[in-house]
Amino acid sequence: MEKIDFEHYDNAISALAKKILDGGRHYTCLYPIPRGGYYPAIKLSELLNIPVASRLNPEYKTLIVDDIVDSGKTLESYPDYDKAVVYAKDYSKDKVQYYGEIKDGWLLIPDEKDCGIEDHIRRMIEYIGEDPTRQGLLGTPDRIVRMWKEIFRGYDPTKKPKITTFSNDDKISDIVFDSGDYYSMCEHHILPFFGKYYFAYIPNPNGRILGISKVARVVGYCAARLQLQERLAHDVVNMLSEALNNDALGFAIAMKGTHLCKSMRGVRNAGKMSVAHFTGVFNFNPELRREFYKLIDMQDG
Repeated sequence: MEKIDFEHYDNAISALAKKILDGGRHYTCLYPIPRGGYYPAIKLSELLNIPVASRLNPEYKTLIVDDIVDSGKTLESYPDYDKAVVYAKDYSKDKVQYYGEIKDGWLLIPDEKDCGIEDHIRRMIEYIGEDPTRQGLLGTPDRIVRMWKEIFRGYDPTKKPKITTFSNDDKISDIVFDSGDYYSMCEHHILPFFGKYYFAYIPNPNGRILGISKVARVVGYCAARLQLQERLAHDVVNMLSEALNNDALGFAIAMKGTHLCKSMRGVRNAGKMSVAHFTGVFNFNPELRREFYKLIDMQDG
């Protein structure tokens, strides 16, 4: 979480005011989104000499003002108006006409009270009908925060594994195979999916080879995010390919998974899914793919 102080906030509002002026559009009034829009609307009113309106009037050319745009759901309620925000996420900047700064991540605006992530979790516990003050749940918010830091470490660049590679002095160009377990979280319902991965690659005889223990570390790191099983397979191959300077002859990965979002909700059926992804020589050589699947059968047998 990044805490924004008033000096930075005011500077971002000044940058927003300049963009509004440079935009060449003229507004009759500013309408602040309750609550986040109040402070920036007052500051913009001073900088632009435009009054703040207490309610929307379709007869006026009104600019909607808010502190930040995330998903854009709040601003969707005002489809017929231009919108200005102090901060926009990079993925949401196209939802507004004006923004002061691009700021990704979790921001604490200075006129907001820091209730903390644990208070949000307590409210979620209340939402499902539980009592967060009962003995068994007293420490649960803290445990969840600590657990998230571990199982979502894939968002922390400082946790990215160092991928050791070695010179391919023996000119190896055989299939190198590895397998293991993985655990991840589905991005659609934030429920676990997990299973086995099977990985193979063919080194470039004039390139480098992987320290094979690093494959499991890369799988674990890429899986430690909100994921799709299909994307996870691509993420693993891309990260390992980059470590080999993208000159390996080919990669193959297959991932078998059990998805609890299917097993324990919705159809409540066995949530089994398999994904395979091939690059390089595995793409155009069916014999190599057959050899890869034979190695999987030997591993499971």
